[in-house]
Amino acid sequence: NGATTIFDWCHNNATPGHTDAAIRGLQETGIRAVFGHGSPKPNAKKGQLPYTHMPHPRSELERLRKGIFASDNNLITLAMAALGPDFSTWEVTEHDFKLAKELDLIISSHVWGAPNRMNKNGYRKLAKMNLLGPNHNLVHGVYLGASELKLIVDSGASITVTPEVELQMSHGIPLTGRLRELGFQPSIGVDVESNISGDMFTIMRMAMQTQRNLDNQCIAQKTKMPAQKLSIKPKEALEWATIESAKALRLDKKVGSLKPGKQADLILINKNDLNLFPVNDAVEAVVFHANGSNVDTVIIAGKIKKRNGKLNYRGIEKKKALLARSSQRILKCASS
Repeated sequence: NGATTIFDWCHNNATPGHTDAAIRGLQETGIRAVFGHGSPKPNAKKGQLPYTHMPHPRSELERLRKGIFASDNNLITLAMAALGPDFSTWEVTEHDFKLAKELDLIISSHVWGAPNRMNKNGYRKLAKMNLLGPNHNLVHGVYLGASELKLIVDSGASITVTPEVELQMSHGIPLTGRLRELGFQPSIGVDVESNISGDMFTIMRMAMQTQRNLDNQCIAQKTKMPAQKLSIKPKEALEWATIESAKALRLDKKVGSLKPGKQADLILINKNDLNLFPVNDAVEAVVFHANGSNVDTVIIAGKIKKRNGKLNYRGIEKKKALLARSSQRILKCASS
């Protein structure tokens, strides 16, 4: 679908073996990635400690940080996929954010801000302790109150909107508009690729058109007429998927825009495809009409990974066969 970079929010690493296998998978593809190390979240059996009370494993992060991820200049870098204030005790939240700061890692958490969350004052506590800042990435946040959201934005933390999942799973209204009102731009993402498509063209459109509709409804209620001008320009939506997402992953000095000195992460879209032709405005063509089938070429760090619409990846049929076997095994276990 043309993605040159992914944030692999990999939150089921039961053992170092699972972790190493996931990293090898990223390496084999040649994609640029941020590997977000996370821990399993099973239901606690009798006498066991709930996962909400278990801090992120320091030993495993130190193993990775001192080993394969000792440098932040490689194609794959490390982050923490942590429980965060919604899903952990305060002691665990404090531990995890301190660990991220110590190891200089992005700490990403899926946070809703719902009334039943574990730490209602978690972000205010983190801010007072100087643990809330640009290394934090918050996903969703749809129920956060105005003052708390402003606190997070003012800290320099990034916020990722995942519009399709948030709409499909009835999680609430995506934060796009509220962030724009604060003068802040979101990054955008998929979240659950077992549930929806991983196509970022769709995600761009959904994020933009959902907010345009909400903005238009507010105007229509006041004037009894639809808006004469649309609230979001396509260029802004394109930036959510490119430079703003690069900023969220602390990669904006390397990628996210086409500038001298940055690495060559590029996608080429075939403007002669019938669903795009004739192209009069390139940005509008990409945001409104393009999809993964239009991606002719993908270049990552100067290396061609896709050309003429075909992945430059040896052994893909073997990988697909292994994936099919894995899928069958999982479905069999789930139904037994």
